[in-house]
Amino acid sequence: MRLTGILTGLAVAAALAIPGAAFAQSDQEVDARMDALVGAHEPYRAFFDRLQHAVAAGDRNAVADMVSYPITVRAAGRKTTLRSKRDFVARYQSIFTPKLVDTVARQKYATLFVRDQGAMIGDGGIWFSGVCRDEACKRSDVRITAFNLG
Repeated sequence: MRLTGILTGLAVAAALAIPGAAFAQSDQEVDARMDALVGAHEPYRAFFDRLQHAVAAGDRNAVADMVSYPITVRAAGRKTTLRSKRDFVARYQSIFTPKLVDTVARQKYATLFVRDQGAMIGDGGIWFSGVCRDEACKRSDVRITAFNLG
């Protein structure tokens, strides 16, 4: 019986280590996880809602305002560094492909993967996290910090 418990524990630990591993959780469980790992969940939840709405509307300027620059976009085995909102808006269509737009639309808050580095949409296509506004990091804003598009 003890070996079964150990094996079950190892299986759960392995599943937790896989970023795309999905577990049934509630909005409140995600809130609690965010509170514990990244700070107050409210800015993250509001950011997620705004991002979904902006992407659904195809509002590239609103999405561009949600990005932390410079940002490296990884897509099709290549890395591209975007240094400004202008760069991002110019490349918006190549980043927000129909597949990524669908991924953002289907993402539920309750199924976000959250860790100390932020929250992940899909299988890591988009990461968002708090970004310091001052050197002491007394104030921060939630921003998109990474695109990993395959």
